[in-house]
Amino acid sequence: RLGFAFAIDDRTVIRGGYGLFFTQLENDALHQTNLLAEHVGLTIPNDGRADWASNPFNGPVPTYEQALANTCNLTNNAPGCYQRSITIEIPFGDHDTSYSHMGSIGVQRQLGSDMSYETNVVFTGGRAEERRSNANLSYDPATGANYRYSDVSRRPFPTWGILGAEIMEGRSNYIGWENQFTKRFGNNWQLDASYTFSKFKDDGGIGGPSNPFITTLTPGADIPTQLSPLGFNVAADLQADYGTAASDQRHRATVNGIWEIGKGLQLSGLYFYGSGEVQSTNFGGDRRNVGRFGTGRLRADGTIAPRTGFTGLPL
Repeated sequence: RLGFAFAIDDRTVIRGGYGLFFTQLENDALHQTNLLAEHVGLTIPNDGRADWASNPFNGPVPTYEQALANTCNLTNNAPGCYQRSITIEIPFGDHDTSYSHMGSIGVQRQLGSDMSYETNVVFTGGRAEERRSNANLSYDPATGANYRYSDVSRRPFPTWGILGAEIMEGRSNYIGWENQFTKRFGNNWQLDASYTFSKFKDDGGIGGPSNPFITTLTPGADIPTQLSPLGFNVAADLQADYGTAASDQRHRATVNGIWEIGKGLQLSGLYFYGSGEVQSTNFGGDRRNVGRFGTGRLRADGTIAPRTGFTGLPL
């Protein structure tokens, strides 16, 4: 990181800087990989029996050893086998460390003997952020939609069920205009006021969908899952969709002050205002039949619901 400060005169200074900041490598990817290596997660499709919900195995619940021995990936999809699934997520592809570009530029001016005003433009650009997908899907280049997950013949890995892929390819951008007025205590009063006008955008947020890809599996390699682009565009609700992010709040202001009334008494107050936060929205359900990690934005009439189509009330 680097920065600078330049004094225009004895009352005015310009400051700015830029830095590249890395997060600590997240531990849940390692934890969940080890967890899934030691457990057998099963997907049991509804076969239409009236008692399926209470008796999904149509008989005694298998032991761990029995379930593992009868998984479809070990029996090559033999009749009655159990689909093994990864219903949380494990790393796929290069699992890069998340990082961000941070920069700011602003000016501060002293007013009188005990007051100052400061205004800054601040930017934070998040990169290599976590996104999720069901990696066991293939896509139709003619329609841009996925083939239905329930069609086992279309799965890239037909002996497996859902494959939760954690992919570090997301991005976000925040830019804010931040202002602050400060009056230090003097003449029996002090005041501090701030106002921020900002915009926050991303391509899905933590846990949002990643762009679809082709997975090439190379057992024993340092990175056994290599990801390649599909080579064609898919429907908007099936890809990372860059736009206004959930939690975006356009306006935020605070004012606080103290007035010394006299005779040892002080009166203080605080006012806070925040415009309504943007919320994520969807139509609900899995009309695309992606199995898991879908957005649920496809409406019954074929249109796509906005990713962040609702703004809450001001605070």
